[in-house]
Amino acid sequence: MAGFFASNSQFDNLQDVRATQQRNAAEKKEVERYERAIGTDQGKMRTVRRMILNHPTWLNRLLFHNGQWNALHLASAEGQVSKVMWLLAQEGIEVNHPDKHNFTALELSMARNYDTRVAQALLKAGAFIDTINARSLRPVFKDLIEAEKARRRPPLLRTESSKSEILRLKLYLTRVGAFKLLPLLIKNGIDNVEKFQKTSPEYLNTLGVDNGQIYQAKLKKALVTLLPALAFAQAASPKYKNKTSKATNTKATASDTGTALKGNSADSPAQNNQSTKSSTNAAPSDSIKAQTELKLFILSANLPLQFANLMFEAGVRGVQELRSIVANKDKLEGLCGQINMRPAHVRLLKAALGQPASPTP
Repeated sequence: MAGFFASNSQFDNLQDVRATQQRNAAEKKEVERYERAIGTDQGKMRTVRRMILNHPTWLNRLLFHNGQWNALHLASAEGQVSKVMWLLAQEGIEVNHPDKHNFTALELSMARNYDTRVAQALLKAGAFIDTINARSLRPVFKDLIEAEKARRRPPLLRTESSKSEILRLKLYLTRVGAFKLLPLLIKNGIDNVEKFQKTSPEYLNTLGVDNGQIYQAKLKKALVTLLPALAFAQAASPKYKNKTSKATNTKATASDTGTALKGNSADSPAQNNQSTKSSTNAAPSDSIKAQTELKLFILSANLPLQFANLMFEAGVRGVQELRSIVANKDKLEGLCGQINMRPAHVRLLKAALGQPASPTP
């Protein structure tokens, strides 16, 4: 027991206790003086400067408002524009430092003030806006946040797209199972397929799209099968040309034998070469273009994509031909029998073509 009392500790005598109490009281009084200087109009800037000079570590410490705010929180909440500007100019200031309840200086300024100057200064300093709930803001601050979001967008997303490009994005997002992302993407300026493909996954994550990279990969596969420009590029590839050249060569040999029997062996090679060249250049691109347009139309009508392939196999070579078939009752019945299309599908097809719906047998 005697050894316990004889051991040295922080409070061996009353003098150490009184010294610590005096230091705490002096620090508390100094904090209160600086709090009045930062948070009131009567406070002077020289007092705020003296605080930073004497206590550099107090710049981001939660000392004020019962230990909940730092200096920037206090000045922003009380609307002290000049002091906010001076604090933002200090080296080491943390603009997005949270308070005790996890609120930032920007959120405190918008919740407790009607003046937008403090919020504008914080936004220029790089305050975060991704976690702010715009529904709970006043209209003035809501417009300010929306304008700042538009300013921080990448340059690619600052131009608006046409309605056809927005429709194409809708079609492809439906194809890859990401149709729910369409309102969010359009709200943030991603309103066509090219913008969605070129937007970085990090920026998509800030918008709330967690699987942006996966959807971009799926969309790339869908583009190869559906987009007309890429389909034509695929048709112009060497592999596709080899296949078409083999088919045309067999046709050419058959025509050569026919013309040889007729006795036109002198002029037949040149004519056959011209015919094969024209067939290889025109047939693949026209057929792929028609099939691609038919696929896009079937998707826009909210019909299964397999109907496009079945229609193409049944002899439907384009949207105009499909329109004429739907207008003819007998032809429509024959097409429904070939591809097993139900009355509900027929109604969707007629609605997409702008024709009046009628009961089908």
